[in-house]
Amino acid sequence: MFSPSSLFFGVTTLFVLVRARPTEVQRDSNLRWVENGCLIDYWERALNGYQFSDTSMTQELCASTCLSKGYTYAGLEYGTQCFCVNGISYGEYSAGAGTAASECNESCAGNSAENCGGDFRLWMFHYTNALAPSAAQSIAPASTPAPASSASTIAASEVSTSPTVTSVAPAPTPTVPSGWSRAATQCIAEGLTGRALVGESSTSSAMTWEMCVSFCGNAGYTIAGLEYSDECYCGNILTNGASTNSGSKCDMSCSGVASAICGGSSALTLFVADSARSTLSSDLTSKVISLPSGWFPASITCVSEGSNGRALDSASISSGAMTVGTCLAYCQSKGFQYAGLEYANECYSLVTCFVPATTHPIAVVPKLYQNPSLAQNLNVVNNFAASGCIQEVSGRALSGASKVNDNMTIEICTSFCSSAGYKYAGVEYGTECYCGHSFANGASILSRSNQCNMACGGSSSDICGGPNAISLWKA
Repeated sequence: MFSPSSLFFGVTTLFVLVRARPTEVQRDSNLRWVENGCLIDYWERALNGYQFSDTSMTQELCASTCLSKGYTYAGLEYGTQCFCVNGISYGEYSAGAGTAASECNESCAGNSAENCGGDFRLWMFHYTNALAPSAAQSIAPASTPAPASSASTIAASEVSTSPTVTSVAPAPTPTVPSGWSRAATQCIAEGLTGRALVGESSTSSAMTWEMCVSFCGNAGYTIAGLEYSDECYCGNILTNGASTNSGSKCDMSCSGVASAICGGSSALTLFVADSARSTLSSDLTSKVISLPSGWFPASITCVSEGSNGRALDSASISSGAMTVGTCLAYCQSKGFQYAGLEYANECYSLVTCFVPATTHPIAVVPKLYQNPSLAQNLNVVNNFAASGCIQEVSGRALSGASKVNDNMTIEICTSFCSSAGYKYAGVEYGTECYCGHSFANGASILSRSNQCNMACGGSSSDICGGPNAISLWKA
């Protein structure tokens, strides 16, 4: 295997044992190649000087070529690639930052016993003076070559000038701040239509995991994401179509500590507060909600829109502080069994998700909850759909045609209103039938009542309203 000792230079030959000639000057024996470990590369190269590929690549070939071109850094990558430069570039992509030696795991194409980097990982060497090592390197003194008594002796003997070199120790593994941990998918893609984390943000040329997590935690957020080496974003859920795709590429070192990764281009290194883990969905895009007693996520698809507005009459509210709990409480107070949330701040209460065949379905309520205990009659009679129980306020809710029949049934009332061309039919007090095109005297679909408790005069199995309460049917 290639060792730094084989890269000591004589007068005329590189990386081999040297035969000095009487007429040539011996090079400084303290100059040698020092192993620098594994470094991060990127498509904007950390080593942007000379480069070449060879299907017979070895460490010796790369190092000797770089030196012959006047470069003092040599890096091997992907088994066959060699990069040369006189100084490692730490650009905006943090190429050149140190990483674990295990990430350089590809053998050289020309010598399987030698390390030739990896996928965007460079196995590095630096041609340097052993008497002035950098603070980051641990280098043993170079061995002293055997003295030559005469020019002929040097010419006749092979001079061993092998220095002893200790590789650069890998940077310490960064620790996760207390009370936080890496997300299950540690690197996630940025949002498709905006930031994945839409809370507060900050940037720093000295960014670290601890700095970002502390910033987000102190601001009351439970998710922290680092991106592009020096950017920190906070939030409580992932938004804008952000994906926990493990294929996202987080490969940029933190601007404040090279041994830690702080995201990448449109990719976030993600941390989650331990206290929030049980409240978040597995993909971090929503919070787990404790629903009020009696409410459950609906297991059906509910049509919410019609060709001329809402397919079903419903009570609704809108609030910038809307929550699931607020919506469910509102719908329950109105006596509706379905509660649906749309557009983050809108709440709709539905009597039923059944839509007559004549209704033109358009959209689906995305977040729908159901309280079966509030279920109402879902029948359709004479093309009139049951629409719940409404309260009369200051007079008749339906002021059109009406009739009274001691043998009243829903069929009789809906047939009567249908033949007269009305939109609504209502039965009240067991024997009364009222028709209308709209509500009157302060009544509305929002005026819900729980007093529809009287059997129809002609059918004890059906409900025909109650005192000042109408069982409503809509064509």
